[in-house]
Amino acid sequence: MFYGNADYIKVPQDDVWKPDLTLKNGFTKLTELGSSVIYVDVQSTGNVSWYPFEVFESKCEIDITYFPFDRQACQLIFVAWSTKDLSIEVKLGGEGVVLLDYADDNAEWTIVSTSASQYSSDLVPKVTFTLNLQRNAGFYVTNIIVPVILLGILNFFTFVLPADSGEKMGYSITVFLAFTVFLTIVSSELPKTSGSMLGYYLIFQLGMAK
Repeated sequence: MFYGNADYIKVPQDDVWKPDLTLKNGFTKLTELGSSVIYVDVQSTGNVSWYPFEVFESKCEIDITYFPFDRQACQLIFVAWSTKDLSIEVKLGGEGVVLLDYADDNAEWTIVSTSASQYSSDLVPKVTFTLNLQRNAGFYVTNIIVPVILLGILNFFTFVLPADSGEKMGYSITVFLAFTVFLTIVSSELPKTSGSMLGYYLIFQLGMAK
């Protein structure tokens, strides 16, 4: 069915009704998807197509136990915020996040895989997208892991030097200070959450050097 030889028209999204989908676990603010500059396609059949665009800032729970070889699972949770009944049905269009426009220019993280799930909590439609991230450990291996291992070998030689050697005390203090510096560097690189195996290893080496 056509009207005036047009099978669809474009209308600003604020001029039509749309579900108030929003990112539940947003980091800065809670706002609905899209903006006034986005248009929707209203077809002559009555179907409305809406393709919102948004830049998200979300929070993610981090487990740094195996830093810098850790993997993280970060979720983007979208809900129809003011809907408390079954009048809105949210369906997934695929099994994960489409990465066709993804630009892999992040030097620290790599997206390993994605997934998606949908469910209703307290009759609120909810869709969750999960991004499985892996940390790129090359920088940390070169600048932290290898020097710490070499310092651990040097720390072993503090038990080899004779007790009456005049250099043993100075050698031990030097190794102790080196471990202290690396412990400070590692702490500055980690989020303020539970400790990592690397941090525990440095503390152990500090105890031996002392």
